[in-house]
Amino acid sequence: MKYVGPIVKDIVDFPAQVRALLNKGLILQLRQYKTNIIQLLFPIIIIGMILLLQLLFEVLIPSIASRDLTPPAFVLAPILAQFL
Repeated sequence: MKYVGPIVKDIVDFPAQVRALLNKGLILQLRQYKTNIIQLLFPIIIIGMILLLQLLFEVLIPSIASRDLTPPAFVLAPILAQFL
């Protein structure tokens, strides 16, 4: 048997190593299916809770929801004049 050398041997083993790593990752993901489901559902649940809170505030406090919270320009003019 001839000596192939480390570089050629590594190139030959590369597909086998990739296949082994992919199989290992797949097996780990299949074992942790509950964690994967939670990771998918958690952002959807949080967004749903935020939307419910927004609707709740709009229904309970309609005056705040309809009010424009940006200050008028004449209120900002004297404050900005101090810095100019």
